Amino acid sequence: MVGYDSESFILESVIHSIHGRDPDKVSKYSGYYGLMISSAILAGITSHSVPDAVPTVTQNSTEFVQHERRYSDYEIKLLSAAFAGISAIAIVTFSLIPSRSVENSLESTEKKYGFVESFSEINLHYCNLEKMMKLLPLTALGGFNVSFWLAIFPTAMNFTKDNASLIYIPAVYGLGAGLGEVLMGIIISGLSKRIKGFGLKPTMVIGALSVCIYCAMVHVSTPFEAPMRPTSQKSIWMSQSYPLIFIISFFCGISDCCINGARSVICTIVIPQRRAQAFSVTRMYHAAACMTVFFFSPIVPLYIYTLVLPTLSIASTLLFFHVVDNTHVMERKLTEQVNMEKMRKIIEQIQ
Repeated sequence: MVGYDSESFILESVIHSIHGRDPDKVSKYSGYYGLMISSAILAGITSHSVPDAVPTVTQNSTEFVQHERRYSDYEIKLLSAAFAGISAIAIVTFSLIPSRSVENSLESTEKKYGFVESFSEINLHYCNLEKMMKLLPLTALGGFNVSFWLAIFPTAMNFTKDNASLIYIPAVYGLGAGLGEVLMGIIISGLSKRIKGFGLKPTMVIGALSVCIYCAMVHVSTPFEAPMRPTSQKSIWMSQSYPLIFIISFFCGISDCCINGARSVICTIVIPQRRAQAFSVTRMYHAAACMTVFFFSPIVPLYIYTLVLPTLSIASTLLFFHVVDNTHVMERKLTEQVNMEKMRKIIEQIQ
């Protein structure tokens, strides 16, 4: 995950650097389209130097033009080798993980379903079940959110020419997002043991608020055309700095942890007999949302993301609350029916 996340932070910027040196070698938006293809596959199978200012000689004087963060061939090869090495280690490690049944796990080894059977049946349930349909905005939010904070916004920072001297953006941004993910995971784990249902409504509220907070900070500190191309445009209020980037990324990590956590929990409740299949289908639509964002990202300005994401997070939270309330009502009715049946059997035995 470190390799994938880190590569996503800088992929489009690296591709743009290659395109700038040799326009015929690669399309300048291949980074976005490559991420789109990787998301499509998922849906189907469920900083070393400061860039120098380039002198421009005019008739009367020499002007220094500031460029966006550009990566040298050496840096690109070094980063690609590191990511490939980390990915290889991850694949080997994952293949050696033992498989065993765990109580209340999303994955169960007791009963197996074929891919076609599982997909067809659960997708039919997904399309017809009212509660699952109401979770579609949450699934889309997860895809849109991760696409934005993982690739779109880091690219926008690298494309902002005022940030050319901030060579440690990927490191600071990755540190903040990682801490947000880990710390929020620890908090959810700890409080879920003490507060019943903390992994549902409270977690979703925290995730939605985090999306609104970081989108507001991104909106006022980032040029609107930065996700699409290198730009000298100024932000509407303030420029970016390492502390601000760290704070934004920290809330990005919190939002991602909460949204994915709440989605995983609700899947186990809505269709408890097919937890793994329900989770897999939501991941498929999650990946489809990512693919859509990456496909249109070369033409979408920043303010579209920073306005749509908070709106979608609020709508998803309201629908999520409705599904949780209905599920609790259904659980109470089932519990009452079970208790009444037990009482009936006890009375029959006494008689």
